Order: sequence, then C-alpha cells, then structure tokens
Amino acid sequence: MTKQESTTFVCMATGDMYGLADVYINRLHGMLERNCPAPFTLICITDQPRNIKKTIQQLNCSTWTELRRSDMRATTLKIGLFN
Repeated sequence: MTKQESTTFVCMATGDMYGLADVYINRLHGMLERNCPAPFTLICITDQPRNIKKTIQQLNCSTWTELRRSDMRATTLKIGLFN
C-alpha cells in the first residue's frame, strides 16, 4: 500500500465576521474531516488569533501592509494571497 499525499486547504478569516469566524473555521475543518478521503492540512490565514481547533494552522496576515489603507475593508487582505 502506498502512502497518500497530504492535501493542503487554505481559508481566510479577517475581521470579526459577525463574531462567527471561529465557528465557521471549525465547521469547515469538520466538513473536511468527514468528506476528504486523503490526509489534509487546513491553514487559516487570519488577522487576529482565533479560538479554533489546535490541528488548524494559523498564519498571521495582520502584518501584510502592501494593500492597507485607512478606508480598506478587512476582506481586501484576501488579495494578498496572490502576492
């Protein structure tokens, strides 16, 4: 039997998302656990520490400054993924 390669999934949570970001991130992880047949890693790119499952890696994007401006929506940071 050969070892299956791990798949990496990325989600992004910026701002408070109506106070539900942690719920949505944990829910996404649960859906991946139930439906992904291969081993996987979930990375959450976020602008603040999240209270999420320890198996979900958090990547801080609060220092991404190339798109930052005073009237910027928090979701604009998503464009930084392509940098």
